[in-house]
Amino acid sequence: QLARFTGRLFLPRPASRRNLTFYDNATSLWYLQTDSVNLVDDSARGRDSVRLHSKATFTHGVFIMEVEHIPAGCATWPAWWLTNDPWPSHGEIDVIEQIHGVGQNNFVGHTEGRCDAGAPSDSFQGNWKPSYPWITNPSTDCTLSSNPQGCAADLPPGTFGGPFNRQGGGAFALVW
Repeated sequence: QLARFTGRLFLPRPASRRNLTFYDNATSLWYLQTDSVNLVDDSARGRDSVRLHSKATFTHGVFIMEVEHIPAGCATWPAWWLTNDPWPSHGEIDVIEQIHGVGQNNFVGHTEGRCDAGAPSDSFQGNWKPSYPWITNPSTDCTLSSNPQGCAADLPPGTFGGPFNRQGGGAFALVW
């Protein structure tokens, strides 16, 4: 069964009232953005931003997101995660995630139970890596109980941030 989002998106009212989300009829594009206008006090919780949640749950599928621009720069943390509560027993797949001005995407899987991502196939273009600075060895074991980092991979340069935006964006896909 193919499900495709084609236009009607229900957004939290505060986000649309603050102009953090809008649909442009001329381009047929949805815009989700962070408040970049108001000054934020050092004691504040942070900038207003948008978080979308699905009411549907999935056990498999092909997930595709086309992105023209990813926020980049100091204190940004754009992400596209697939997860469910309770975490981590239902796992988490970080399809898009990175911070600050890094120019390559960080893909990470976290789960309970046995989960080994195995050796990269010909279609895998990244490099397994430690997902935290204090862990020195890369791992393909996504199991949190035996490996607190999950399994992490850096994708090629140009898959995130400024370099990604300068090439006009791109598409991210996950087959699960």
